[in-house]
Amino acid sequence: MGGCDKIASKFRSKTKTQPGKKERVARRAPPSTSVPGPKLAIILDDLGNDKEAAEAVFSLHYPLTISVLPYHAHSTEIAEEAQRRGLEVMLHLPMRAIANETPEAHQLETGMSSEAVARELSEMLENVPTADGVNNHEGSLATADAKLMGELMPLLKQRDLFFVG
Repeated sequence: MGGCDKIASKFRSKTKTQPGKKERVARRAPPSTSVPGPKLAIILDDLGNDKEAAEAVFSLHYPLTISVLPYHAHSTEIAEEAQRRGLEVMLHLPMRAIANETPEAHQLETGMSSEAVARELSEMLENVPTADGVNNHEGSLATADAKLMGELMPLLKQRDLFFVG
């Protein structure tokens, strides 16, 4: 199954409750993925600060995935509204970048202990409680760190969350 198929399959009905997560609601199914040929997954990220931008995204009425930064003014509210509307929600996980971007107040860093990685991830997921997956935010240095990613991936698997790099 290709990457787009994996993301698209997440749109299908989900009703199991994850530990520490609200019950997931049935999602609208995307267009059939059984047709051969290219597929497209659309992920809109950096949501969390601007409710009007989120409303504009919601009004598109396409099977989109939104990715929400934790700890921003409207992160939880936007994530919950997106889920209510049947959209896929991802945690836009802040991670250390190679370049000199301004770091988030909370982000995954190279050299973090496994306990610190687990704690940061758990707290971020509490702030974006409807997340079905994770993608990185400015995380080029962090995603290149095999140790950090080796700590993160089992945590995501335990929570049944997918990762898009």
